[in-house]
Amino acid sequence: MAEGEPVPPPYGMHAKRGCTDILFLLLLLCAVVGYVVVAVIAWDNGNPWRLLYGTDYLGNVCAKTGSKNAPRLPNVTDWGERDVLWYPFDVDDITYTDNAVKMGVCLQKCPGMDDIVTVYPDPSNTTQNMPSSFTVAYTSSLKFRRCIPDSNNSAALHRLADIIDISDYVFEGIAEVRAAEDTIWYSLAVALGLSAAWLILVYFFALPMLFVSILLIIAGFAVGGYLLNDHADDLKNDDNSDYKWVRAAGWVLWIMGGLFTLLCVFMNGKIRKGARVAKEGSAMLLTIPTVLFIPFIFVVFLVGWAAMAVLTLLNIQTMESTSTGAFNWTDSEIQGFIREVPVDKGYFHAYNIIFFVWFSLFLIDTEYLCTAMTASFWYFSNPDGVRKSPPTCSPFIALATTMKHVGTTAFGSAIITICKVIRWVLLRVENRLKNVSSESVKCCFKIAQCCLCCLEKCLKVLSEKAYVMTAIEGTNFCSSARRAISLIVTNFASVAIVEIITAFMTFIGKLLIVCATGVFAYFCLEEWDVSPNVESFWVPLIVICILAYLISGVFIHIFSTVVDSIMLCHCVDKEANNTPVYGNNRTRQIASDCSKHGKYVAY
Repeated sequence: MAEGEPVPPPYGMHAKRGCTDILFLLLLLCAVVGYVVVAVIAWDNGNPWRLLYGTDYLGNVCAKTGSKNAPRLPNVTDWGERDVLWYPFDVDDITYTDNAVKMGVCLQKCPGMDDIVTVYPDPSNTTQNMPSSFTVAYTSSLKFRRCIPDSNNSAALHRLADIIDISDYVFEGIAEVRAAEDTIWYSLAVALGLSAAWLILVYFFALPMLFVSILLIIAGFAVGGYLLNDHADDLKNDDNSDYKWVRAAGWVLWIMGGLFTLLCVFMNGKIRKGARVAKEGSAMLLTIPTVLFIPFIFVVFLVGWAAMAVLTLLNIQTMESTSTGAFNWTDSEIQGFIREVPVDKGYFHAYNIIFFVWFSLFLIDTEYLCTAMTASFWYFSNPDGVRKSPPTCSPFIALATTMKHVGTTAFGSAIITICKVIRWVLLRVENRLKNVSSESVKCCFKIAQCCLCCLEKCLKVLSEKAYVMTAIEGTNFCSSARRAISLIVTNFASVAIVEIITAFMTFIGKLLIVCATGVFAYFCLEEWDVSPNVESFWVPLIVICILAYLISGVFIHIFSTVVDSIMLCHCVDKEANNTPVYGNNRTRQIASDCSKHGKYVAY
């Protein structure tokens, strides 16, 4: 080591590390083994093809001829072509049993109005009330392998919705989304590009972007209020009584815009400091651009895990035999076709959902720890006077190092999962007792839910700070949490102001990306005719905005994690050396400015 060069601190990549919170890692592994057992049972006994292809009144899956799904129907030779499920009910007079109606009949195509549909025979002779044929009483079209009543036949659509326990608007909404597939893909590409561009532009134009964003938001409030008031005038001229509500909404937008403007004027100085915070976080992202691969790696794992959990849920939902329902199965062949599951599938559902939440939080928290570890490697690899660029492979080194601390993320995610489970149990008990409990009991449940929600939010923030300290010092969850609380209390002003500014900037970034993507999607749907088969743009537009929010959240989450990590790294640096040795002038200026506005002067 050259003379005068600072001794590497025991932080970041120089920290002494070992496996932490091994007990919770073992608990997670045991839970994984249990989930594998549940999944094997569900996949072996379930039959999700029932949901995809539909199931007829005998329990047969339409068009499926495999060993597990093959129907036992004499005199039916074209079963492989019967891939359409039709619901035989009369719109005006329901004369058939509900169970027979729910099951439906497998056909080759959707029948026309007044057609005669012949029902194939029941070999077990257990459905004596089922007519041998039906007269079609409604027009329908093929959607999702089912004959769905046409949208102009509202009576049939509502009746079908009542039968299969789903809103009829769901059918139309899904159809609109499928018709707008091209627009959705183009919009997602725009959201992806805007999110990446936002991270790059923050470094060069942090302060102008903040003020332009604020002006655009204020202009949005003003224009929105004007348009609503103008629409209210039109309604008033048409003698529509709803004009008062529209005008009130316009005034609400104007008032919110005024309050937002006053808040921005009051926080002018803090907004300028926020620009420096953003610039420092962006500097790290531009120095090590490979850090952007971290969330995408975990998103792939998370999407794959979610798909696995959904498929397991479908198998659990369909693994219980329909023979436990309305019909008494006596034919041994049919009982062999639909397997009996003696275990209550409610327990399978509970385990599947709880473990899905825990493992999903575990993946999200591990991604947070890996990003924080990359930031700590970057910060403590650059002492003053020795400005060396860290290796571009730092994120992958950090990912390998994070594997030593997966027990810590298992610990933190388990705590949040327990809080969520307790809230769900209380909510279920409250729903069970809502008709018999007094107002005081209901109030106690509401208070308990509120307290648990606040506790969950606090534990979530605390666990994130603990992960940052684990990334910096390599300690376990409890030690990291105590250390994080100590640093936050000692440097309260600096940390609090940076948290507020970061939250403000991330909010603006997400809002602009979602709004810009929504405007692009609107023009694609309404002006540019990219998806001509879409009748109403509302459902695709809402779906696009939700997806744009999720995409922007992935990028901006990296930014906020890096800023939080750099701030705590600076606090540790200051505590260890009295005067910050690591970081740079911009970081020290941020902390110095922030400390002047709080009670606790840390710098």
